[in-house]
Amino acid sequence: MTDKKNKDPITKFYEYLSKVKGISDRTIYHYLTYHRHFMDQEITQKSINNFLQSKNNNTVCRSYLKAYLEFKGLHKQFEIPKARSGTTKKRMIRYITRHEIKKVISQAYERGLKQGIMIDLLYYGALRRSEVLTIRTNSFKWDDLSKDYVKLKITGKGKKDRNVLIPTQTVRKILFIYMKRGMINDHMERDDIITKLSFIDDPLIKYTEKGIWRIIRDISKKALGGKTIRPHEIRHARATHMLEDGIPERTIQRYLGHSSLAVTEIYLHTTEKKALDDVISLSKNL
Repeated sequence: MTDKKNKDPITKFYEYLSKVKGISDRTIYHYLTYHRHFMDQEITQKSINNFLQSKNNNTVCRSYLKAYLEFKGLHKQFEIPKARSGTTKKRMIRYITRHEIKKVISQAYERGLKQGIMIDLLYYGALRRSEVLTIRTNSFKWDDLSKDYVKLKITGKGKKDRNVLIPTQTVRKILFIYMKRGMINDHMERDDIITKLSFIDDPLIKYTEKGIWRIIRDISKKALGGKTIRPHEIRHARATHMLEDGIPERTIQRYLGHSSLAVTEIYLHTTEKKALDDVISLSKNL
């Protein structure tokens, strides 16, 4: 049995972030990047202020310092300087139409089967880039192949799991890949195929987050005549399209894995035309 007292400080901090705070490995990676530059400094208000200033007082660095002070039991002795209002420009999330999404998906499949499947998963699952990389073969509920949609288990922020729905036609394209690899074949019984796939723990998408961003940038630029979209805008688009289909905001919140409805509402675009149509519709009922 490993003696906890013998663990190095970085390991102890990692375990605190992971087990106590429930922070994702991706975020911990960024925290530890900052930690390696700060951990050997004497903790004073001045050192905290100078370190933040050297990192442009960015949000992730602020969150790291807050967590580190809590870990050391010093959070009541020091303050994290407030973020400057109006100094950080947020990227505007644009409204992406269904027609544009279809064109991007179509262009992705022209480029390659794996790219098309990846964007299908991002859109229909309303996934973050980091989430699509958690998908494994056994993340799908293969028993659903006879239905219109197949459940897909996703591990989101804070390592919280949720289920999303992927069209069966997309999942059958994944089956085609496994057939080409010889993992399954047409001669196998349906139950045998389901059992085999349910026990395979291989990652489905093997790109990096930066690679995903580049693929979507290049595909959208070609599909939309020079207009580029970002992965997160695909997630926003799915949320808005669900709202347009009459799905309640609370349901969309759960589907996206948000802890707060306020966060979900940021995702939901209401176009001017829809707003005017809603006003006309309401006026008729008065």
